[in-house]
Parts: sequence; C-alpha cells; structure tokens
Amino acid sequence: MYKILGGDGKEYGPVSTETLRQWVLEGRANAQTQVKAEGAAEWQALGAVPEVAEMFRAAPPAVVTS
Repeated sequence: MYKILGGDGKEYGPVSTETLRQWVLEGRANAQTQVKAEGAAEWQALGAVPEVAEMFRAAPPAVVTS
C-alpha cells in the first residue's frame, strides 16, 4: 500500500499498486509524483518504485529495414 503526495499538496491513500498503475494511465500520477510505501520513512519518486517503474521506461525504437 502507498500514499501519494498530490499536486495540490495533499496526501492520498493508502492505495494499492494496481490503483497507482491506474492513476498513471489516467494521467493523475507520473514518474515524478512523490510516493511513500506503507511503513517507509521517506518519500520517493513514483518512477523509482519497482512495481510501477516499468510503466515509465521508453519503448525501444522500432527497427526499420530497407
């Protein structure tokens, strides 16, 4: 479970990893959104959370053959 720090400065949650993923897809959270795991002392960027980090990795460029 996680809490996020919204753009309005308010804390939201606790929410599950799946909810975080949904919020990213909806544009409500991004890689820089501050998040704190349950029991953690520090906030961190959502892009650093292993469970959702892959959502922020760029797709490899397409290979074009001639």
